[in-house]
Amino acid sequence: MNKKIITGMVLVSSLLLSSCNLGQKVSQNASNKIAEKIIESQSGGKIDVDSNNGKVIIKTEDGQSEFSAGSEIKLPDNFPKELILAIDAKIIMSTSSDQGASVTYVTNSSQEEIVTKYKNFFANGWKKTVEVDTGEGKMLSFSKTDQNAMVIIGENNTNDQSGKTLVSLTLATETSE
Repeated sequence: MNKKIITGMVLVSSLLLSSCNLGQKVSQNASNKIAEKIIESQSGGKIDVDSNNGKVIIKTEDGQSEFSAGSEIKLPDNFPKELILAIDAKIIMSTSSDQGASVTYVTNSSQEEIVTKYKNFFANGWKKTVEVDTGEGKMLSFSKTDQNAMVIIGENNTNDQSGKTLVSLTLATETSE
């Protein structure tokens, strides 16, 4: 799957996830069809979108991607079990595809505690490729053979999510196209 398709899926899934809360089958089916047409126009391939209970599943010839958001989100099945989250992590969004997985969570840990946690974890066999500190947030990127990891850490400004720090952790495997 190329980056254009993945970007399109992420944008459309965000719209779908917000519309899934409407709880109306007609609206959901219409949203699915609109999303399919948008992604198909970007990718040139046949797409099947199924959104249900805050979960969006996108199927293509290349595989399947799954996006989830809400209050009862779990780690994707393909998320590495050895990769640590903050002890009090409350997962608010997850994505999964054949190429990798992503989790977004809130925690009461400070940004510095999270940076230290991931620097220590990825110090074992991974190469740090990027480190950015904007003052308001931080980004770390690591690589190992055909794997890439990115951690984005910022202040949680959402009143309906408990936790002072927002963390997005993405793991992906490079594939040849």
